[in-house]
Amino acid sequence: MGPPGIDLRPEWRGIFLNLMRAIYVMTILLTMFWVPLSGSSAPVTLPAKIIVHQALSALGGEEQLRAIQNVKWEGVGYRNELEESERPEGPYVTDFLELSEVDDYMHTRFRNRTETSVYPLYKGVLTVVMSDGVAMQAAGEAFMVATPQVVQLTRERMALNPERLLLTAADAQDLRREPDAILQSVPQNVLAFTLGNPCAGV
Repeated sequence: MGPPGIDLRPEWRGIFLNLMRAIYVMTILLTMFWVPLSGSSAPVTLPAKIIVHQALSALGGEEQLRAIQNVKWEGVGYRNELEESERPEGPYVTDFLELSEVDDYMHTRFRNRTETSVYPLYKGVLTVVMSDGVAMQAAGEAFMVATPQVVQLTRERMALNPERLLLTAADAQDLRREPDAILQSVPQNVLAFTLGNPCAGV
């Protein structure tokens, strides 16, 4: 005989009793382990230095990254010039880009060459070179001394390159944690440090 109000056939009575026993056992187990499981899911707040060194280890280790003396990379891309196009929905005027960059970390030197093409309107090349704290710009055949702002931006760019970002953060004297954030539905640890005048977030 089943619970009050339920008339079970004999062939179903055993199945029902086994099901009730399973529910009873699961309820006891959940009650026993609820507190430990709840405690283990609490967020653990790690110091900023530990987070940076964990990230360095995931990228192969701090020693390996510091051993990188120079990097050269090239890229090809395009940009739709919405501001120059006739209608917001297109067709767009397309700016095709070819980039070549060399970052010399050992001697603090930098070279970037960007070739831009907007067919059939124009084609131009801009080159920026920095060495010993002095930068030069070349636009076609015209050469000029770059402004101090270009030198500062170039140094910041080299310090925040993918292969140098974590090393720059590890060397910062004021590295600290900021409130965590969610980026593209993924929780992120946010760190901050001073680079020049502004504050950089990682």
